[in-house]
Amino acid sequence: GVLGSCFISIICTFYVLMMRMHQLTVAHEFNSYWKLSRTTQTVLYVSMIGICIINVVGFVIFGADVENYTELIETPELSWLDKRGGALLLFAEPDKYSDFRREIYILLLSCLLFLPLFSFFMAHALIYLRENERRAISTRTQVRTHRLFATLYLQMGGAIVFFIIPLFTILLTSVVDLRDFIPDPVFAAIRFTCVLLMYVNPPQFGLVFILRNETHRRILLRRFQKFEFVSRFRKAPQTNVLITLVYRCYHTIIALVLSLTSVLPIISSLTI
Repeated sequence: GVLGSCFISIICTFYVLMMRMHQLTVAHEFNSYWKLSRTTQTVLYVSMIGICIINVVGFVIFGADVENYTELIETPELSWLDKRGGALLLFAEPDKYSDFRREIYILLLSCLLFLPLFSFFMAHALIYLRENERRAISTRTQVRTHRLFATLYLQMGGAIVFFIIPLFTILLTSVVDLRDFIPDPVFAAIRFTCVLLMYVNPPQFGLVFILRNETHRRILLRRFQKFEFVSRFRKAPQTNVLITLVYRCYHTIIALVLSLTSVLPIISSLTI
């Protein structure tokens, strides 16, 4: 239940934030068909949260271990996994379908209900911003519009790479048996990559908004300059090219460090 809540909360937060950005984008268009009223937005948000809660309940109900769990972990095929320690989840007996498939179907249905609508609003916002950028006369307006367009484009690309594609792959491989078509090493690498990308999704979700904002970048730069080793290198006349490059790319380094903190748990789990 806790894992399902954390997983689903990412979807709710991302959906609400993207919808709000779309509505703020078309807020100045009085005759736009896609400028939704507050009531309509509230209905969409409540419906989204309600379906996500149903998925959490499904994870709790259908994500339980198989009834003969104790007997199964004593078999030679699974006893070595139990000896490694940690949590061993068994949703069903080997080569048999589990009730967890029902939650997979609920999750797929949820994606089919909201993903097309979400994709449409994102595409509409990008097209709208691109047209406004071309019509803008003021250079300042063009710069701001382009910055907002780039932020939305990066956020949508990040959602596709770090969430939609991995989630679709995990759900597909959970429902359809692809072992006859994909070699085991390749299949293991695909599953590991998908889980890794989904672990990195939360930090990249916020970093795009933080690092694309000039005010936030200034705050990070001021904090970065307060480090003693940075001040020492800045005052030294013999500062080498590497230190200068690191200093200028501070926001990229921070993004990589924060992303690495999300990757470390899954990497460390491989050594258990």
